[in-house]
Amino acid sequence: MISSIAIGIGQGQWELDKSSIRVAELMSGNSILRDLDTGEPLYRTDVNNQREVQRVDTRVYFGYDYQRVDAKAGAVGVSSGTITSISMTSGEGVNKGSHYAFPPEVQILGVGTGATAQAVLVDGVVDSITVTNGGSGYTDETRVSLIGGGGTKREPKLASMMELGFTPNFYQFVDTIIEIKIVVKMTQSNDETKQEQTRTDEATQKDYSYRGSSGYWWWRQPYSQSYNSKSQTAKTQTVDANYTSKYNYSVEGSSMVRTKIVPVPPPGLLEERIRQMMEMEKMLEERRIGANS
Repeated sequence: MISSIAIGIGQGQWELDKSSIRVAELMSGNSILRDLDTGEPLYRTDVNNQREVQRVDTRVYFGYDYQRVDAKAGAVGVSSGTITSISMTSGEGVNKGSHYAFPPEVQILGVGTGATAQAVLVDGVVDSITVTNGGSGYTDETRVSLIGGGGTKREPKLASMMELGFTPNFYQFVDTIIEIKIVVKMTQSNDETKQEQTRTDEATQKDYSYRGSSGYWWWRQPYSQSYNSKSQTAKTQTVDANYTSKYNYSVEGSSMVRTKIVPVPPPGLLEERIRQMMEMEKMLEERRIGANS
């Protein structure tokens, strides 16, 4: 019984650890999709016919990002030193931007003078740039810069629970006490075995009755013999309600398992790993923003 209880506590500890690991995976923001019965990762085939583990985005919305995508002008058309056009559809790094509140200022950078232009907004996007004065003395190296424009883009921000400062809790059974009281009952049983045999003598036609358990059937004198055997056995059982009512035994505290579940502080390696993940995510986000600007 004690062994069964101890094994049960060990299995409970295993279930606690498994649950904590699962919660930690969910808090990371990128959880693996697993089979509910076996815990094995589930796979799928991607567009390249390659097997990959299925993942679930477990991040939550918290706060907002305020940003605007700045526009970048494209190729500048110059003819006889005069600017004829500024493209917003062709050229290296051209970008119409987004979420402008009003048209940005167009600055023309080059060796020439006198050129002016105006940006045209459509739904917060720099759709085109109109040259209002072509100026003079410009070359093919002329560039255009867009300044200002106001406006910001407010987008909900996704963050993992760990990025928000939460850490998974691990629990452990401590100070476990297993106490079981039993009652010992002594019982005595008497077993008696008797056998009877009847034999007919052919000469005298007399019946002889042999009684006994010795097996000596050829002995002519009838007799009767009994063998008595006694045995004593010790039986143990837990204290139950029947025993309590019969012997006026108090059942309170007769069988007891006492233990405590306490939280275990997260290991230092886990906190260090979380910081590394956050720094990596921040670096990737900065690269993504830089590539789009």
